[in-house]
Amino acid sequence: MTNSEEPTDLLVRPGHPEDLDALAAMFSAARRAAVPSMPPPVHTVEEDHAWLADQLAGDREAWVAERAGQLLGMLLLEDDRLHSVYVDPGHQNEGIGTVLVELAKTLRPGGLQLWVFQTNTGARQLYARHGFVEVEETDGRHNEERAPDVRMEWSSAPEVSVAELRGRIDVIDDHLATLLDERAVLSAQIQDRKRTPGHVGRDTEREREIVERMARRAPRLGAERLALIMDAVIRASLDAAGHPED
Repeated sequence: MTNSEEPTDLLVRPGHPEDLDALAAMFSAARRAAVPSMPPPVHTVEEDHAWLADQLAGDREAWVAERAGQLLGMLLLEDDRLHSVYVDPGHQNEGIGTVLVELAKTLRPGGLQLWVFQTNTGARQLYARHGFVEVEETDGRHNEERAPDVRMEWSSAPEVSVAELRGRIDVIDDHLATLLDERAVLSAQIQDRKRTPGHVGRDTEREREIVERMARRAPRLGAERLALIMDAVIRASLDAAGHPED
């Protein structure tokens, strides 16, 4: 979905149910041509057709790009989510994707978010050129293809200063300090009740479960980084409880 410059002979209009057959054919072709940048499709052409029929008749907002009556691109919006942008594989690098992304920003001036596969570097670069920033990565367990993906966001708000961002971090750090202190108190109470307290009695299975649970809530940090963080937190809590290494 990379594009050079915006075309001047392109008609962009709302999608209608009568566009279904041409739109489904374009979508299926574009989706299959995107492999391996995108994982192989998990739906048949017939299922694509049925899905698009639901989109054109449902709550999602559909737009199409056409030239001389030929459908060349599609945009699907759902609330503040840019759900889909696809361009006919024979007409990529013609600026059609750029037109559709800019249209989405015009239609949602309050901001947009989207999901893109991590392997789809062309799409990620396109969105980045239009002001989207990557804010979250996942291992893909929640999408149909089970492929790692990235959430990107675009906001029309003025750029926030470094000082303001640091101020927000200070507030978070203050809350974090309070939570860590509360955790240390609870940890000390547990140590008083354990048969083998201190570092020697650490429950590695319990710690692994904690890290896995936290990783689901903080995918940007991931399990490996969180394991290092929680090891330091647990060590500090045990030391504060008066249980040395030995």
